Amino acid sequence: MNIKKEMDRKGTRGSKPKNLPPKDLFALGSKSSNNAGIPRNSSSLQSSGPSSSESGPSQIGLEKSVHSASYAKSTGSGVDRGRDAAAAVLMGKKTGGKPPYHPPGALARHGPQKVTPGDVTEEWEAIAEQVETDDLIPLLEAAEEREDIEKIEAYLCGTVKILRSQRMKPDNILCLTLTYLAKVKPSLFNSVPVIDAFCSLLRKNDFGMTFKAKTNPSASVLAANILLAVFQDEKCWQENFIKAYIDDSLGERLWVDHEDCKGFVDNIIASFKTKMPAKSSLYPDHGPTRPDCPSPLSATSGLESGDGDSELSLECKESVDSNVYNRYAHMTSEVEEMVIEAVQHQLNLRLQNVDAVARNFIRFLSTVTGIIEVRKLVAPKLETWLQNHKHQRPAIELLMSMCLNCNTHSPIDQKVISFIVHIRIKLKPLTNQYMSCLRELLSAHPDNIASVLKETTFNELSPSRNVSNMAILSVVFQYAPEQAALILADIFLELLRNADDFLRALRALLREIVRSLRHDMQFQKFCQGLMKEQKDPTFKDTFEHKDRMFHSIVDLIVLTMFVSISPQVRDATNMMYRGENRDIELVKRYQESVSLVQQDALYWMYRVVPKSYAPVKEEYIKSLHKLLMMDQPEVYYHKDNWPTDGDRPLFFRLASEVPLKEDTLHHLLLIGAMKEQYIKPQEVLELADKIIKRATALNFEHLEMLSVSDTNIINLIFNLCPYMPPENSPLPPNYRPPKTAIVNLYWKAWTIFLLITAHNPRVFGVLAWDSYPTLRVIMEMCITNSFIFPPPTMAIGDKGEELISQELLLSSRERQQILEFESHLAQKTITEQNSLLLSQLITMEPKGPARKPPLFVMELLKTLNASNKIGHLLCRCRKPDFLVDIIQRQGAPQSMPWLAQLVESSEDAFSVLPVQCLCEFLLSETVVTPEGAVVTRHQQLLQHLRCLLLSPRQGEDVSVEILEYFLRRLSSQQPGARTQAVRGLQLVVGPLTESMEAEPDKHEPYRWLIKHLPNLPGFPMIRGGACQALRAACQIETKPSAVSAYIRFLAFHTCEDSLQDMSALVPRHGSVDS
Repeated sequence: MNIKKEMDRKGTRGSKPKNLPPKDLFALGSKSSNNAGIPRNSSSLQSSGPSSSESGPSQIGLEKSVHSASYAKSTGSGVDRGRDAAAAVLMGKKTGGKPPYHPPGALARHGPQKVTPGDVTEEWEAIAEQVETDDLIPLLEAAEEREDIEKIEAYLCGTVKILRSQRMKPDNILCLTLTYLAKVKPSLFNSVPVIDAFCSLLRKNDFGMTFKAKTNPSASVLAANILLAVFQDEKCWQENFIKAYIDDSLGERLWVDHEDCKGFVDNIIASFKTKMPAKSSLYPDHGPTRPDCPSPLSATSGLESGDGDSELSLECKESVDSNVYNRYAHMTSEVEEMVIEAVQHQLNLRLQNVDAVARNFIRFLSTVTGIIEVRKLVAPKLETWLQNHKHQRPAIELLMSMCLNCNTHSPIDQKVISFIVHIRIKLKPLTNQYMSCLRELLSAHPDNIASVLKETTFNELSPSRNVSNMAILSVVFQYAPEQAALILADIFLELLRNADDFLRALRALLREIVRSLRHDMQFQKFCQGLMKEQKDPTFKDTFEHKDRMFHSIVDLIVLTMFVSISPQVRDATNMMYRGENRDIELVKRYQESVSLVQQDALYWMYRVVPKSYAPVKEEYIKSLHKLLMMDQPEVYYHKDNWPTDGDRPLFFRLASEVPLKEDTLHHLLLIGAMKEQYIKPQEVLELADKIIKRATALNFEHLEMLSVSDTNIINLIFNLCPYMPPENSPLPPNYRPPKTAIVNLYWKAWTIFLLITAHNPRVFGVLAWDSYPTLRVIMEMCITNSFIFPPPTMAIGDKGEELISQELLLSSRERQQILEFESHLAQKTITEQNSLLLSQLITMEPKGPARKPPLFVMELLKTLNASNKIGHLLCRCRKPDFLVDIIQRQGAPQSMPWLAQLVESSEDAFSVLPVQCLCEFLLSETVVTPEGAVVTRHQQLLQHLRCLLLSPRQGEDVSVEILEYFLRRLSSQQPGARTQAVRGLQLVVGPLTESMEAEPDKHEPYRWLIKHLPNLPGFPMIRGGACQALRAACQIETKPSAVSAYIRFLAFHTCEDSLQDMSALVPRHGSVDS
């Protein structure tokens, strides 16, 4: 109604309007059992129970409230003041200011075509009865008392007709009255005609207006909130709400985007089971976004015209806190049919011109992608909409919604994923948003990763490649690195099982993928995926190209070792070879990764290949050499000439110089013992010998090149050496052939055992030293660098003769056994002249007596000791300490010139070798250097030993060891050894000249003993040992000056001894040097 008519009805200023809701009511607010201002027994409208027959007080209270609000509206500064006063009364607030205005959601103008939600019944219009707003509550109250449902429906439908006629400016008091009624008595609205009437407010076509007319969404927002208040506790909603939602979503979106209708809309969208994307996932770099609205008419008209939408918006915001869940679970199929029908209708209408599709239709699709058939219909259109700049924003939102809801991995969803992956993004700004959508697609279902990766890979191999393929693969590998590597390997295997040969194409593809990923790929996982067992029965029975597939997998594994060399690793390797170790950690990680790949490859060759591929022996041996980087260089690049000529030397060297894992060696030895006999034991042992020598020859301080912890590997090595006679050999029944081994393999096994022990002395040191006499002889040869049998450290006294006699006896017995064995095999008498096995066999007793290595083995050990530094490695070991054990076995008086050679040849001998070795080197003769020459090795050692003795910061045990070594030699039976000991003590204890020589003192030659030795910081620890050593020296020494000095020292430092003990120091031998 207009304002003039309303004021005429209300009368002059001062008259009181009638029948308004109570002033302290919060419209659609939280329910309360006791509303202030209304008596408890006043009206049945105050509760949800049956109506009361006593209506007098209720009518009086309501009339007072209504008249107060009406009066306020008719006075003051016109309509605005009256509206504000009425709203303030009903909202329980002062009229001092307007409540804040909350703008509605984004509104969009629909196109020329529109989906009609269905035939709307006209029943409610026929029964509608319009009444004055002031009379509405009393009339409803009276009808309720009479239980006249038809009248209630008529009055409420009449209010809807009034709102439809006031579409541009609804009566604010009427709106507040309806919200009040919906709050206190929602059951009044729960009838078919009333619901149809309010649903008509949700559809713009029911307003009878043109599409270009300005529209105020207040009536629609009011209807949505009233319906929500009425049905908030209902689990099953009517399909009219779905139809109204579809109609408005495809139209101007008057209320579906309105913030005050969020509760109502969310419950409707819940029926589509759609997971809606967050704005932050689409536009992470942008702030709050403006609603997508091509025209601001609907969104701003209410605010500019002052039609009361601000008050209504505030009330709706305070209206209902409803739970959001699927209210249409009872009619899921019907809802899906309605949505699919609407989508198909829109797509068919615009089939001739896809660009003409309305933005609001795309936005509607974003809310219904939870329906799988919708995803199927929309997927082919996505690329076209994304390329249209007018539809980019809603289209990218639709793409995100599609990706979030592809969570079934059904055939339809797999087809949808195929369409999404094949989208060609031509605009760079869309690329980041497209990749964000793909991340959500990957997280929607675990199997989506495989589908995306497979579709992208196949497209990359097709003639029509997508320019975004590599970017898509990068997103997949960033999201799930390990899983993506395994899936990519599965895809490669699927292509290799094809009848056509895809190896060349896959090599190029792998290089391109690694380049696009910037070498950030799980290469070991990828190789593990390639090497998995083929469990498909059809593969083993019917596949015809197993050999080709096996060869291709080996080629791809080796290619992976090469492509994993990043530019950073390449630069770090070049610097390392130049002696610069700045980025050595990069090289270490690469070498470790290649060694792990080889470890997995040897397990695959041992366990999987014989069962799944069963290759021929020649191909098996070639592949084994290829995996271990032992083949010719041209084998690695003949397929596509990659690596290039400039990179080949570096790539081959870097992939070859890697640590040798224990499992790699273990499975290689097991391959030689397989029943299938793909490779002969002697070939396996030869290959093992090569890779061990290659690994141990490298001098990388940052890597442990050969680490073995299982001592059972010794048995595996020697099990490859025995000589196996031909099957069905004519041997006598009671004859037991000797345990023999092939000579070359037997001594190769000892060489391998030696290298393993040198690099793992803590594990194999004690075992080899105590349980394997032959290996102990070889170890002492390497330590002393004396490759003769027996070594000088063992040829002490009669021990050397015993070893030689033992070797002659064993060799004689061995020849007899071999000749007898060969005679039985040949069934004739065999002599040394016609024997074929005598020079090829040797007795197989690894833990037996020490055997003399042949001459060619001696030369090999000598060369190997120089290149692989076996002796130095054994000397470095302190647990067990092989060097100290040799020195102690020889005894202190024995001269050990080999120690001097050891110190001279060891670069860091001062910090690695024990002090016994250093002292022996000091006693050896030094070469006199010309004046002004650099300090010799002898002088460097002297400075090191004096520092150990004179520095109080050094450990006292080291000082004791140095002095005890020299003092014990004073009692040697050899005069030369005693003289060397005195000279050594003068050098390390006494003062030195500028030329690092002992100061001569003719008057007191033993001043070092009387004066300087007691002044050493560690003398209290050595005094007892020194006195004991000097007592023994007095019994041997023949020089009077030396004996005199020893007695003087003992007399001063052993004053507690008795005279009888001192008399024992007098030499008892008959001659004393004058």
